[in-house]
Amino acid sequence: MNRQSFLLTAALAGLAAGLSLSAGAADEFPQRPITLVVPWPAGGNTDAVSRTLALQLGNQLGKAVVVENRAGANGQIGAAAVARAAPDGYTLLVASAETHSITSAAKRMPYDPQKDFQPIGSFAINPFMVVARATLPVRDIKSLLAYAQANPGKLNYGSWGAGSTGQIAMEMFKLQAGINMVHVPFNGTAPAETALLGGQIDLLVMPVGRAVAVNPTGKITVIAAMTSSRTPLMPEVATLREAGYDSLVAANWFGIVAPAKTPDSAVARLTSALDVALASGELQSAFRARGVDLIKQSPATFQRFIADEHARWSNTVANAKIDLN
Repeated sequence: MNRQSFLLTAALAGLAAGLSLSAGAADEFPQRPITLVVPWPAGGNTDAVSRTLALQLGNQLGKAVVVENRAGANGQIGAAAVARAAPDGYTLLVASAETHSITSAAKRMPYDPQKDFQPIGSFAINPFMVVARATLPVRDIKSLLAYAQANPGKLNYGSWGAGSTGQIAMEMFKLQAGINMVHVPFNGTAPAETALLGGQIDLLVMPVGRAVAVNPTGKITVIAAMTSSRTPLMPEVATLREAGYDSLVAANWFGIVAPAKTPDSAVARLTSALDVALASGELQSAFRARGVDLIKQSPATFQRFIADEHARWSNTVANAKIDLN
């Protein structure tokens, strides 16, 4: 072999080796930090739970999982951004009933909740309480109904956005109780809670964990639980079911999704990391402290769950005659 042939052969061998190494490296997901989009403002219960999960996921993946808050349009802005992101596993979304079940009942959507995302897995469910500003002269459902009937059209309630689970749950209560209340939407749970504590709104649907944390301040009155049975965190508070409103059981759920067509290898790695993270005693303790229940589902099971929730909430929106457009 002459010198020229030898150099050409060596160069080709080196190129082949380099390509092989590059392909191997590409298969070792992840190679850089991952962005987890939380489509609500910082400071709320969902944001706090998501940050706890992001830390555990980062520990399992060996790369940082960075939370990015992209709030607006009841989660649609952040969700739409992830739907348009590169399907490489490096941009994920904290999906919820709002982003994937309720808003999908609207006629105009910037994304398709079923087709534009690849489920990774669910991680939490967040039950609700009905709370009032402390200066409102009510103490339970009976006194709330009496006040509403004696003061028609004077009550209002806040939510973390038009079309949110908080709004729809209260609209269903209005419908079944036959009372009139004005809806005041906010851009996230934190500003809605701030308005309630400041006495600017009368009522709010609040996650159980936040109700437990805020109640000792004396700035709220916890009216009723929207759970199937009394929550262990506040066993003294009766449920709406006990007051005769059997169908008024409401909670928000959360999971992680990636853009559609994300490689199977990245989905498998993320799902595995999520499974291990949810088994962490530290994470489970943090969830319990915030009144959040853990719910773990595989990608396939989570996909079916999202479809079932879409059907359930769409029926609720239709029955309550709520316009999401």
